Amino acid sequence: MNSLLKKLLVVALAAPAFAFAQTPVDKVVATVAGEPITAQDVMERANVNLSILKAEGRKLTAAQQKEVANSSFSEVIEERVLLNQARKVGVSVSDSDVSKGIAEVAQAQNSTADALKANIIKQGGDKGWNMFNRDIKTELTIRALKKQEVLDKINVSQSEIDAFLAANKLGANNPIPKGDYL
Repeated sequence: MNSLLKKLLVVALAAPAFAFAQTPVDKVVATVAGEPITAQDVMERANVNLSILKAEGRKLTAAQQKEVANSSFSEVIEERVLLNQARKVGVSVSDSDVSKGIAEVAQAQNSTADALKANIIKQGGDKGWNMFNRDIKTELTIRALKKQEVLDKINVSQSEIDAFLAANKLGANNPIPKGDYL
């Protein structure tokens, strides 16, 4: 949950205000499977991404900020497509799953779920906490979809692995080479 952790905590604790355009926030900028994506949705995601970059100490030019906004738009569309597919195939996560996800995030920060919640509410109010919960649920739903639709369908036998290693002259006597290309 490291990337999820990073994104969610930065959003919840850092809530910066970036202005990207003069577009009204309720303006529909795209539609995915009949569901609108508003300028507000895109601005929220861009704020998350910019907050992460800022927390990493990166300084962005106006052109780079625009690029982040554009990639954020793509992320929102991809997320909506995946959530729509999850609904179609019956993938969902329970409130209990969300609570466990929050506990994992808190534990990774050497905190408790209650302390994490209090800190998020202190920084971002109830809206920040609700966004945090929504983002955890979204991330867990997408993971469950990928697991069900991809990972659970991958069956590789030991003999297939052995054949691949032999064909590529890899294995115990000839380990996988290390390098940037892997």
